[in-house]
Amino acid sequence: MKSVINLNGLVTRLATVAAVLLFSQQAFAVGTAAGTDVNNQASIAYSVGSVPQTAVQSNIATFRVDNRVNFTLVPDPNPVVPTQVNVGDTQVAVRFLLQNTGNQTQDFAFLPTNEADGVIVNGNTDSGQMNNLSVVADNNDDNTVNDAEDFIEELTADATRVVWIVADADTPIPNELLDGDFAHVLLSATVRAGGGGGLGGIITTSASDTVGTEDVVVAVGGVLDEDSASAQNTYQVASASLTVTKASLLIDDPINGTVNPFHIPGATVEYTITVTNNSLTVDADAISISDELTNVTLVADPFALGYDVEIINNGAAAILDCDADGGDGDTDGCALDLDTPAVGTNTLTVGNANLVITVVANTTLTIRFQVTID
Repeated sequence: MKSVINLNGLVTRLATVAAVLLFSQQAFAVGTAAGTDVNNQASIAYSVGSVPQTAVQSNIATFRVDNRVNFTLVPDPNPVVPTQVNVGDTQVAVRFLLQNTGNQTQDFAFLPTNEADGVIVNGNTDSGQMNNLSVVADNNDDNTVNDAEDFIEELTADATRVVWIVADADTPIPNELLDGDFAHVLLSATVRAGGGGGLGGIITTSASDTVGTEDVVVAVGGVLDEDSASAQNTYQVASASLTVTKASLLIDDPINGTVNPFHIPGATVEYTITVTNNSLTVDADAISISDELTNVTLVADPFALGYDVEIINNGAAAILDCDADGGDGDTDGCALDLDTPAVGTNTLTVGNANLVITVVANTTLTIRFQVTID
């Protein structure tokens, strides 16, 4: 059996019941069950000379109701509400409802596919593809994505069953799906013969009608010999979306001090790096900021003795010890590595195993430090 799968973004059970009821009301009634023998007999009443005579009975006319194969497949809810996924999520489900609108028990096979890039569904353009698509049919009717079968078995006439496409949003995603992007998936269903163990065989329209025999008319959607139908559903990526800016402020120079300073060797410049998480819902974690400092030297202790960098994360401030070529063992989560990546370049890094930085959704991180011009 498959493990219970993430139902991120699916509607509540109450809404699902309402959707099933609405779906059932919209479907066509199945009519008389296939295989039913219809027996009819005529009777004639008459009189002779105003005297009622014994009624005369006709023979019994008999025929058998044929199998009218039909079904409908729709996303749930309908219209589609995109299911939110984060980059890296696996086994995220989108939901469909299949109803047997024929008059005989049938099986159903499925094929999940990604829509092509650029396809527009409900006004939303497909920007990429999900990975590892598979199908789970809710054959035990527990409304949980834990069944082993990828097909529907023995769905009786007029009955409805839930089917899911499950997919991964793990990286790398084709075409680099970003925050807010859409990925549409298509579920195709094909009717199969019911009445046996496992998925039944292909079912086709009978060559002609034979009285007394349960013949078959395959006409999904009212189209003769059509045995398939399909429906679309949508994933929407909800990912952290970071922007970073770097600004400089001239503080002083060795000739003019703080009054009308110039960018000359020995002048002090303050850098501010701003990281903004533009997502409204998803945090960005394991943040590490690297800055290659060429032709400048980090100023030691501008904020307090032994502290070279200020970090403000969502309003919470801290100061870090970063100089001395990582001589503090990077215990503050900040290090200055000399001559990397090239001689004359000092690389300042903030964020490592000793300082795990998370920029929560819709917040800002700033890093501030000073340098002198070489």
